[in-house]
Amino acid sequence: MKYILTFFIFSLLSLFQKDTKQIEVITYWNKGDTQKIVIKEGFITYEGEEVVKKEVTSSYAEITVLEQTDSSYIVEWNYTEIEVDRLNVEVEEDPIDQRLEEMFNGMKLRYQTDEFGVFESTLNLDELLQTVNDSMEMLVKNGEMGIEEGEDAEMFVGLMKEIIFSEEMKSEFIRDIENYHFYHGNSFIADTVIHYEDAVENQVRGEDIPVKGLVSIRVNKEEKSISIEDIRTFDEEKVKQAIGDGTKKVKMSKRKKLMKEVKENRIDLKDVKSHTYDYEFGWLKYYEKSRTFTGDNQRKIEFVTIEEIQ
Repeated sequence: MKYILTFFIFSLLSLFQKDTKQIEVITYWNKGDTQKIVIKEGFITYEGEEVVKKEVTSSYAEITVLEQTDSSYIVEWNYTEIEVDRLNVEVEEDPIDQRLEEMFNGMKLRYQTDEFGVFESTLNLDELLQTVNDSMEMLVKNGEMGIEEGEDAEMFVGLMKEIIFSEEMKSEFIRDIENYHFYHGNSFIADTVIHYEDAVENQVRGEDIPVKGLVSIRVNKEEKSISIEDIRTFDEEKVKQAIGDGTKKVKMSKRKKLMKEVKENRIDLKDVKSHTYDYEFGWLKYYEKSRTFTGDNQRKIEFVTIEEIQ
C-alpha cells in the first residue's frame, strides 16, 4: 500500500537527520524462556455505555522457547484453556464444536523464526491438522453427526478433509502467531506520527472506499516498550453507498426503508491495528485489531487481541 511506502521513505530520510532514536524490535530470547498470553476474539455491542450484546472467546496459551541458535528460534504455543463470555447471544453446541474445543485445549503448535524473531515456518501444523481430520472422521463413523454410513458419509468426510487441509484453515491456525511477530526484525524512529490517505476494496461491488489514516510510534523509556498504532477512518458517504450496494437483493420495500435509515443516521467506521513490544527482549505485550461501527443508536466493536498475562 502507498502509506507503507510513505512510512519507509520517511524512515529512510530520518536516518540522515541528527538526534533521531532508532528502536529495533528484535527477539533476545534464551532456551527455556516463557510467556503467558490470552487471545480474545469476538464482538461487543453498546447502547450508550451499556453493553447490550457480546460474544468473546478467550484462549489462554503459554509460549516457550524450545531451542535457540545464532540463526533461529524454535518456539511452541501451548493452548491451555478456553472461556466464552456471552450476553444475549443464543448458541446451540454441536458435536463438531465440542470436539474442536477438546482438541484445542492442550494443543501445542511449534514453529521457527530467524534470529530476529521473524516468523519463518510451522513445524508440526500438518500433524495437528491430521489429528483434527481423524477426530472428525471418528465423529462421522460413530454416528455422532447424524449421517448414516455410505455414500453420503464418504462425501461428507471428503469435503471436510478438503476444508481442514485448505490454505484458509492453515492461515487461521497461524494467524495469531503471525500477528505476534508482525513487526519483529523492524527498526522504528521513536515518537513519530504519519498521516496518510488510502483506499480499501469494496467487498460487495463498486468503487473502493477512501480512508484517512494515522500511524503513531510511541516509546516508553521507563517500561522499555514501543507502541505502533495504525488508525484508519472510512469515508462515511462511501460506506453508506457500499451498504446500499450490499442490499440490492433485498425486497424493494424493505430496501427503501433500510436506505432511508442509513441516509438519515450517522455512520462511522474505524479500524485500529496496534502492537506494543518490550524492545529490551522482544516480547509482545499487547496486540489489537478492531473495527468499530458507530451509528446513532449503537456502537459495535469486532476485535482480536493478544495480551501478556503477568
